[in-house]
Amino acid sequence: MSKRLIFALTGTVLGVLILLLPLRGLDAVSRAGLGILAWAIVWWVGRVLPDYVTALLMCVLYMLICSVPIETVFSAFSQSTFWLLLSSFALSLGLSRCGLMDRMAVYILRLFPNSFAWQALGLLTAGAVIGPFIPNLSAKAAILAPVAQSISGTMGNKDRSKASSGLYLAMLTGIRSPAPLFISASVLGYALVGLYPDEISREFTMLRWFECALPWFLVVSVLDYILILRLYSPGKGTRPDSEKVRGAISMPGKMSPREKTMLVIVAATMLLWATENLHGIPAAAVSIASMCAAMATGGISQEEFKTGMNWGPLLFVGAATGLASALSYLGLDEWIIGVCRPVLDAAASSPVLFLVSVFGVVILVRFVVASEVAAVNLIMVFLVPMSAELGIDPWVAGFAVYTAVCPWFFLYQNPVHMTAYYASGGNMIKQSTAAGYCAVYLAISLLALVLSMAFRNWIGVLYI
Repeated sequence: MSKRLIFALTGTVLGVLILLLPLRGLDAVSRAGLGILAWAIVWWVGRVLPDYVTALLMCVLYMLICSVPIETVFSAFSQSTFWLLLSSFALSLGLSRCGLMDRMAVYILRLFPNSFAWQALGLLTAGAVIGPFIPNLSAKAAILAPVAQSISGTMGNKDRSKASSGLYLAMLTGIRSPAPLFISASVLGYALVGLYPDEISREFTMLRWFECALPWFLVVSVLDYILILRLYSPGKGTRPDSEKVRGAISMPGKMSPREKTMLVIVAATMLLWATENLHGIPAAAVSIASMCAAMATGGISQEEFKTGMNWGPLLFVGAATGLASALSYLGLDEWIIGVCRPVLDAAASSPVLFLVSVFGVVILVRFVVASEVAAVNLIMVFLVPMSAELGIDPWVAGFAVYTAVCPWFFLYQNPVHMTAYYASGGNMIKQSTAAGYCAVYLAISLLALVLSMAFRNWIGVLYI
């Protein structure tokens, strides 16, 4: 019996069993919805069908079995996230095809010495530098993932090798780690500010937030870099092809008109993204306009848009992102929160134990609630008053949620990883490798959260 057939049967049996189990608080329709989700996860893990085919079948089953309206199941296709990803993928395609992405990779190679350690540091630094200026993590991933792929290829790394995987993870965590450090680095920062009580929202200016989040960020960044080097460095005996690197460094000549066109368009796009609070134009609108400008000026040819875009992953992104709306329609999001509530109540005797429990609950919730923003909103609804009852500053509880809300054990869980994975053609890292380091990164994040509590107590944030 083939591996795919085993996963196919396992997923189907698991889905049926969940439907038949008498789960308290769920009716037959909701149990069916939970069973469909379990079936889809198993099929995604086993690669029974292409990811986007399983995702679309999942949507169909929600409509047929659970009577979820089509506009709910496919709601993501009408939301800004999908169109931002579509246009970001198109811009990434234009950057790659015109040669500008390779030029950027060469410039980074020139800036940092030619070694795995330095290039990984360069990618971590790039994410931190642009972190506060672009409030959309997926947009950063769409830009930096092809750069990381070009660097890895130029250094002579094989696809999905240790070194290639390490550079990918440096790029991904370089985007992810600075997000909780700056309110402006992600929409989640703004979402949390809106969910806190007014007195806390007024207190936590950009500078105050940065001051309180800095201990966590420093611990995570240092440990993340050290572990990437230890786990993924190709070793002292394995060095990049010096001739190839030297050739790559001397390769760029004068920029072509197409490169100049794409450079202007991307620079303008990033500037408008960074100043969204000033002009009020949504990031998705900016991205779509930039895509149209690139196509109108020849930065992206019509043929490239038809054949060069990876439409399957885009369908997967749309279907998987819409999962949050379908689960909410069936009441499964509130049910999972209710299941986790006793865990937090039991941990209420100790602030440290409480925050550790919050961290664990968030990770569990993210297996069911595919949207990070939706998960944060759901959890903060009861977490703010609960933390206040314990005498813990709600900002700390919310920050714990923020640091745990990013798992990428599966592609559907994390749109940033999903964007980076497909923007690099899925060639830099195996999903199983990425999932393994996800566990490591979450452990680092939790350790940093606990270690930084002493500092937070010193600056008067931990306790009310």
